[in-house]
Amino acid sequence: RFLVDYLAAVRRMDLPIAARVLALGVNNGSELGALSAIFPPERWAQMELVGVDHSVSAIADAEERYPYTPHRFVVGDISALGALDLGRFDLVIALNTLQSPAIDGRAIFRDVLSHHLRPGGSLLLGFPNCRYLDHTLVYGAQRKGVAGTELSVLLKEVKYYKRVLHQRGFEVTLTGKYTLLLAGRGRSQRA
Repeated sequence: RFLVDYLAAVRRMDLPIAARVLALGVNNGSELGALSAIFPPERWAQMELVGVDHSVSAIADAEERYPYTPHRFVVGDISALGALDLGRFDLVIALNTLQSPAIDGRAIFRDVLSHHLRPGGSLLLGFPNCRYLDHTLVYGAQRKGVAGTELSVLLKEVKYYKRVLHQRGFEVTLTGKYTLLLAGRGRSQRA
């Protein structure tokens, strides 16, 4: 189900022919590899897909899985993207990354908007809406002092990112079930 929602969100982005796509916290590169399912080979060859992750072993795995053009994987800290000198992108993807307690997701988000997104560029942010607990799928998160799970922390995070995208003039949609996908489609500069 995730893949169907993810690919549908990317299709709605109206990417240019030679799009540059950046995936933050790319891990083994699956979110970039899956894009081959929606772009024809002649268009695929013109794209540039860049994945960044702090884990050397994850990047090695991604390079082994996707050794061919248009993939490029970089070991680096997504909190310091400017130091990587990657340029600007038509689409930035961050799936289940910005809410990590090890980083300041909001600061990274603002940095991406200001310095790493081309005019008319788009963002696709993923937020986990479930986890497995004793082999049972459970939605929401566990909070201290609350019996069971609840969704307020997740909804507060999604609401923040959605509000900022709206303020910056993005067309925003929220889809997904197991992972909520917040898609901010930039107003295209192309005629």
